[in-house]
Amino acid sequence: MTGNKIRVALVDDHSAVRAGFRLLLESTGEIEVVAEMDSGEAINFAEGLSVQEIADELSLSTKTVANYQTQIKEKLGINTTADLVKLALANGVIEM
Repeated sequence: MTGNKIRVALVDDHSAVRAGFRLLLESTGEIEVVAEMDSGEAINFAEGLSVQEIADELSLSTKTVANYQTQIKEKLGINTTADLVKLALANGVIEM
């Protein structure tokens, strides 16, 4: 790693689990936990926020957030944000 830590947000409904993961991840020296929240908070946080709003909240650049979105879409095998919303609806992650 060239001095840039990987920045992550921990999401789990149990604070003890989040605390354990934080200790484990940060002990590597390569990962920085920038946020912790339960799954309900994470969904509320993500719904309807713009790339700029997410970047501001996590102290990241908009380019970084957009890149993360692209990586997530690629891993899920989808191409558009609309496809991502459809997938979230189909799996009960969000409701209309």
